[in-house]
Amino acid sequence: MLATICLVAAVVVVAVWRGEREPEYQGRKLSEWLAMYADDEGRGPEWVERKGRAVEAIRRIGTNGLPWLMRWAFYEPSEWKTKSLSLLEKMPYGSGIKHRIYPGRPETLTQLSLGGFTILGKEATPVIPDAVRAMNALNSKGDWPMLILRCLGDHGLPSLMQVVTNRANTVAFRACALKYVSWDCTNSAWAVVPLTRCLEEEDWEIASGAAHALGQLAQEPNIAVPALMASLRHPNRSVRVNILYAMVRFKAATAIMEMLTDSDIHVREAATNLLYWNAPEPLPKEDAKDE
Repeated sequence: MLATICLVAAVVVVAVWRGEREPEYQGRKLSEWLAMYADDEGRGPEWVERKGRAVEAIRRIGTNGLPWLMRWAFYEPSEWKTKSLSLLEKMPYGSGIKHRIYPGRPETLTQLSLGGFTILGKEATPVIPDAVRAMNALNSKGDWPMLILRCLGDHGLPSLMQVVTNRANTVAFRACALKYVSWDCTNSAWAVVPLTRCLEEEDWEIASGAAHALGQLAQEPNIAVPALMASLRHPNRSVRVNILYAMVRFKAATAIMEMLTDSDIHVREAATNLLYWNAPEPLPKEDAKDE
């Protein structure tokens, strides 16, 4: 009886998961190329070559891989699937069958999907509407779809900035979006002015996130640096510390030196350490250590 039940379970699981075939390139599945790309062991010439092959393969697969990347990115196993897989493992050769129809742990595939979005970049823009819908539905808990948008660099930034600049959104939702403004955005100078306006808002979470985002972008210094300087004495410590780190990205040592006299010891220590490691010439090493 148990054998019959297991056989039925196996047939059901195979029927559900076989479906559309995972795209391949040169005999390897997309998930295998993603795993090769994510493998950081044995750094050296062979590792660089292997990583390059994975990038080329994923780009060759291209948009054919997007449905799979999205499926993995948002995968949450239902209770019956979990039970079916557990039952399948109890069968003879069940583990091997499970691996063929359901390779890897869900969380592993979920993490690997981010590498795919990053590599595809502009080619992955068709996923933006779905990512935005998921982000809006999850609101301040929308870290995962926001992370996907971050992986798309300049192409995902407009969707994040729509959340940031809409004051009808909750502070938590806007602050969450600010976390995912990335240094990978190399052609997004248009976002600097809206972010400088966020520096002037009353909610410290928004001002702090805006300072961090400006440092990540590190663009339009003639606009960003004066705005950051104007907020150097913000009453919130987190805001001032994020301004310090932004100033490092802009190589504005003079502004950092102003914070050596900050009323908060943590801010003074941060300023001292940043000067020591990033701009040692204005500050003697002995003073940096003593501070």
